[in-house]
Amino acid sequence: MGFLTYFFSNNNKGVNNKQNEEEIWIYDLVYEHLTSPIWKIAIMEFVDENCIIFDDEEQYTLEQEQKFQQFKELISSQFDNMLNEYGLTNQQLTKQILIGLAHPQHKNIFQQIIAINDYKIFRKQMITRNKELELEALEELEKQDRILLQQQQHLNIQQYINIILLKIASSRI
Repeated sequence: MGFLTYFFSNNNKGVNNKQNEEEIWIYDLVYEHLTSPIWKIAIMEFVDENCIIFDDEEQYTLEQEQKFQQFKELISSQFDNMLNEYGLTNQQLTKQILIGLAHPQHKNIFQQIIAINDYKIFRKQMITRNKELELEALEELEKQDRILLQQQQHLNIQQYINIILLKIASSRI
C-alpha cells in the first residue's frame, strides 16, 4: 500500500514542520493535486459505482469490507502516482499533509486523508452517497411522471376539442 502504509505507521513522528521555499512549492503542488479533478473524479466514480451495497442497516458485510480495502488501494495508488509524477518521497508528502492538517483554510482537504483509514467514516460516506443517488433517481422518476401527466392532460384536452368539433360538424349536416 505504499504511501498509506508509511503515513499511517509511526514513522512520521519526527517530521519537522518548518518549511523552506522548495517545501512551500511542494505543499502547493500537493494541495492542488488533492483538490484537482484528477483526484476527485477517480474517488467519486468509485463511490458512485459501489455505494449501493451500503445502507442504513448496522450489519457489517464481507462485501463492504472488500470495498473498503479496494477504496484504500485506489487511494494508495493515487498517492503512489502523485509521488512518481512529482518525484516526491513518502517523507516529503507526509510532511506536507501534516502541515496541511494544521492550516486553517486547508484543514478539511487534508483531513480527508486521515478518514481514508477509518471504516466507520468510509461507511457513513458511502451510505450518504447511496441516499443521494436514490433521491436523484426518485426526483428523475417524478419529473418523468409529471411530463407524462402533462402529455396526458394535453391529449385529453385535444380529444375534448376533437369531440366538440365533431359535434359541431355533425350538427351542420
